[in-house]
Amino acid sequence: MVKFLYCGFIVALIASSIPLSSTLSPQAIEGEETTGFPLGVADLPTKLGFISCADGIQAIKVDDGTIAWTYSQGRIPLASTRGMLVALAGAEDRAALAIVFLHIPSGSPASSLKPLRVSSVDSRVLLSLPEPPYAKIVSQSLYIRWQRMTSYSGGANPSKFAVQEGSDEHYVEAKIDLASGDSEIESESSGSDSLGRENENSVPYIRGGEQFIGSWIINAHKQAELLRITRLGQQELVLEITDNSAASGPRRRVVLGPITPAPPYVTRDGGYVLLKTDGDGSNDQHVLVFSSLTGEKIGFVMGPIVVDGASVIGPNLYYLSRSPSPANATITAARLADGKIVWRRPVAIAQLRASQKLYK
Repeated sequence: MVKFLYCGFIVALIASSIPLSSTLSPQAIEGEETTGFPLGVADLPTKLGFISCADGIQAIKVDDGTIAWTYSQGRIPLASTRGMLVALAGAEDRAALAIVFLHIPSGSPASSLKPLRVSSVDSRVLLSLPEPPYAKIVSQSLYIRWQRMTSYSGGANPSKFAVQEGSDEHYVEAKIDLASGDSEIESESSGSDSLGRENENSVPYIRGGEQFIGSWIINAHKQAELLRITRLGQQELVLEITDNSAASGPRRRVVLGPITPAPPYVTRDGGYVLLKTDGDGSNDQHVLVFSSLTGEKIGFVMGPIVVDGASVIGPNLYYLSRSPSPANATITAARLADGKIVWRRPVAIAQLRASQKLYK
């Protein structure tokens, strides 16, 4: 059974022919143009990262950390396609969020659609997520998917059973027609179903601010799962890679290292696994980065870092550095080959995100 840490988004492979009930899985094939980025998403062709911050939406050059432009009306960057950034805009206290298209090179608005009308609860959830909700454009429709948690609201001193019965996770999916702007919103309770293929040796991992257990899709042919094995009296973390393109679906296992107290983190695109481990006899932490495709260790950075939103683009890992103030954070680019810092950029966290204290 999967347990969720707090309100967050759930990534899913969304296609127009797949009904909502079939997409309850953290399995996603990320588009070729959009990948994850701290506080937002990145457009690979232009090497721009788009972040949600107190100033709106900012475009940051991933090579050197300089700001390319700021769109003050923006709230959440969602996805990039054909030179356009799709984003949510609107006030934090409104349940209607505008969907806008911005020219990626300049940040100037290209067009907008009818406001997406959601409940006040969903509006706050969307604006306070540690990472943007998963979004994808399929056949002239924009799909946005997020996870909403409801908690017990009964009387005082409830029993543990009453709290469990009064709490639930719901998956919300909005489908927006890009021609008319019309939208449909569906919600489904997760119940107690497990997400992804799971066995008794599965190890929970963090993805998009939530805890999952089981397998995830890396690309059209491969999927991966984190497992626990015992070898020579020591528990070790193993990455099991399954190649679905072969008729027999051969599986290969790679030992990543000993089990550590901190759960592994899987990047938004599913392509990388991050492990926090103690530094070499010091108080520092190493964050080791592995390829989900091969299990190969591709590099490391020195911690402590906030792994939510961390992403690999080219030779660098991009992540948030810890801050004593929840209203501020620093986006850092570090070279995976030797862990050296390439650039840092302080950012002011949007008010609702700061209130979640996600970045302490």
